[in-house]
Amino acid sequence: MATPPVSVHITRSITWGGHCIFALALVALLVLAGYVLEIPELTRLAPGMKPMNPMGAVSFLLCALSLWLVRDPAQLPRMRLARLPAAAVMLFGLSKVLDLAAGTSWCPDLLLFADQLLSPEGTPYRLSPNAASCFLLYGIALLLASREDAETSWVTHPQLPLFPILILSLFAVVGYLYQEKS
Repeated sequence: MATPPVSVHITRSITWGGHCIFALALVALLVLAGYVLEIPELTRLAPGMKPMNPMGAVSFLLCALSLWLVRDPAQLPRMRLARLPAAAVMLFGLSKVLDLAAGTSWCPDLLLFADQLLSPEGTPYRLSPNAASCFLLYGIALLLASREDAETSWVTHPQLPLFPILILSLFAVVGYLYQEKS
């Protein structure tokens, strides 16, 4: 029996997904290049905005790598390998959330280029609690997506941790639109 043809919509979705993964990795690499080459314009989304945290850029790069590896669920070795960058993103998010909750001075977001993260007032640009929570949840979602039985149970469905990320992102966008400072 012949296999049914793949829908044009599915093929387009996979192609566009690959383009989005590439764009995510490219932005993260440009930000990291901005820090390495000391070009502040590459570390910001737009002039006058705060720079992206380099550990955030590394986390985005690891997310892109994990997403690239889970694109084809038929390749189990790639699915298993995708757990490594996903776990790293989750652990970074967890360590930052715990750092913020405990009020420690460990600052996992200042591990890279701490000297370039100083604001004009002399305080470092830190990763926000929303961003740390999103990295934690996104790492969990990527870990769930890399399971062989990822979509068999609603309890472990990879899309569940993405709903709080959507809400947090919506709050961030609204805050930027209304130019909220804190």
